[in-house]
Amino acid sequence: MDDVYVTMECVKSIDSRPPSSQTSAGRFHGALLILGLLNVLLLSGLIGLGVCFVEVSSITANLTERLQDSNKQVFSLDEDRERLRANLSEVTEERNKLRRLFTQRWTMFNNSLYFLSNEPGSWTKGRDDCIKREAHLVVIDSDKEQRFVSGLTKEAAWIGLTDRDREGTWGWISGAPLTVRYWHKNQPDDGGKGLIKEDCAHISAVTAEWNDLTCERSLLWICEKRLD
Repeated sequence: MDDVYVTMECVKSIDSRPPSSQTSAGRFHGALLILGLLNVLLLSGLIGLGVCFVEVSSITANLTERLQDSNKQVFSLDEDRERLRANLSEVTEERNKLRRLFTQRWTMFNNSLYFLSNEPGSWTKGRDDCIKREAHLVVIDSDKEQRFVSGLTKEAAWIGLTDRDREGTWGWISGAPLTVRYWHKNQPDDGGKGLIKEDCAHISAVTAEWNDLTCERSLLWICEKRLD
């Protein structure tokens, strides 16, 4: 009887073990759980990488924009530098020109330079000489300028006033309007209506007033160069 009892206990013990199919199912579910967790981790990693990529792209775009702005600023600075160089060159050239003019007996008054010729000639010769000097026969448009010009010379000198284009209508050679008049008494008289026409004006060293003479008369002349 004892042997039978032991055998039955062994059989009972063997029968109480879980079936092999249940063990396999448990393992399968565990594997699925692990794979699920791995997928979640992988998805989280991908999301993190995506966020990082967006941030890096934004930073890169921002840096690119800043770099482009910097390049534009550098280009603008280069343009400004070239303009400054050009302006400096122009100023230097003007300064040197003024130095040459002052050494050539030009005198400055207000915003103009004045030159008194050192030899006489006709009104036309004086006009042409002033043009060669990049100037014109003097144009007087104020009391102060009249006094200044009359003080430049001790001899009669041509000014830029004529009525050669239209008899009796006096005008400045520059085209400026005739706003002031400093004619000597009874002048202009066109030579007293004689045969010789007096179509050009000069300033008298004696009276500091204007008088008309024939344009072929030989006088000094005064050139004016505007600085504006």
